[in-house]
Amino acid sequence: WSVVEWGGQPFDAGENYTLVLFEDGDRFGGRGDCNSIMGTYKLSGKNKLELSAVASTRAFCPNQTQEDQYIQELGKVDAYQINGDLLSLMSDGKTIMVLQAQAPSDTE
Repeated sequence: WSVVEWGGQPFDAGENYTLVLFEDGDRFGGRGDCNSIMGTYKLSGKNKLELSAVASTRAFCPNQTQEDQYIQELGKVDAYQINGDLLSLMSDGKTIMVLQAQAPSDTE
């Protein structure tokens, strides 16, 4: 998944700001501005999603503030909604960001 909307505004993530939910072990990974992100997730109830132990590698990024905000907001997610190839991540009933499905790469 790649972020296409953040804070109600279109967002051009380029190759960055991705999220991958792995079936094996309920882990997730992805990328912020220049760091890899990782953690665990739990699905429960109807459209309930919790991302926890959100962490990242520690390289300093050109847009570090934005990457830090991305990591913080992932930690606030408590629900999701899928509509076609779009995944909305929500907190307290409000959409935080929208991600679009990406074709898997040959390296995954």
